[in-house]
Amino acid sequence: MKKILQIVDIYDWAIDELAKHVVEYNPHFEWKRLAVHPKGLQRGEIDLEPIRKAIEWADIVDAQYWRTLSQLAEMIPELKEKIVCLTHHNEKNLLSEDWSYVDLHFATTKKSFEILSDKYDSKKIKIIHNSYDPYRFIFNDNYPPKNDKPTIGYVGRIVPWKGLKEILRACTELDYSCLLMGKMDSRIYWDSIPEKDKECIDWSFFECPNEDVPNFYNEIDIYVGNSGSGRETGPLG
Repeated sequence: MKKILQIVDIYDWAIDELAKHVVEYNPHFEWKRLAVHPKGLQRGEIDLEPIRKAIEWADIVDAQYWRTLSQLAEMIPELKEKIVCLTHHNEKNLLSEDWSYVDLHFATTKKSFEILSDKYDSKKIKIIHNSYDPYRFIFNDNYPPKNDKPTIGYVGRIVPWKGLKEILRACTELDYSCLLMGKMDSRIYWDSIPEKDKECIDWSFFECPNEDVPNFYNEIDIYVGNSGSGRETGPLG
């Protein structure tokens, strides 16, 4: 039985929600799972020894986040001696690293597949589109919701490149509400947002548990993604 080490960034976040189903639907392999956040590696906050032992145990390393893999490959060089698979959950950093040691790339979009194929052997690249549970997000018969005012839905961490500041300014100007689901990640960026624009925020679903996510979408009039890249794959909105 093949032994596979799956490495995600954070348990129960978007990538992990997809990755753990890979384990669930492939019980004929022996799995271990680790969550290793790249910022923790960068700050020296993560003990590398358990990771090193898990890599030694594995026949295959299933990396689910590009930045975690690139750092671990430098910190634990023996990782490159294993069969390494890398799933590209976003298109932003496809070519930012030297992936010559990766044996198999999984692209989740046609665009990612094309970009990777221009650089690497196309035989090493497979396209597997993201899926979803049709029984989890049920058709909303009560749309639009009966809110006191139009409600924008924002999904994601509070970081500069997600564009929350501009969304809140627009909500203030239009007298809309902003229902926010995510977590605080950049206090400096948060402090740069004018206090008057923060008054439109509804915190009801901030850091909500996974089972409450479908209810968030039932409470908004429209979902808005405003990432600086012009596309948004992180929250899978």
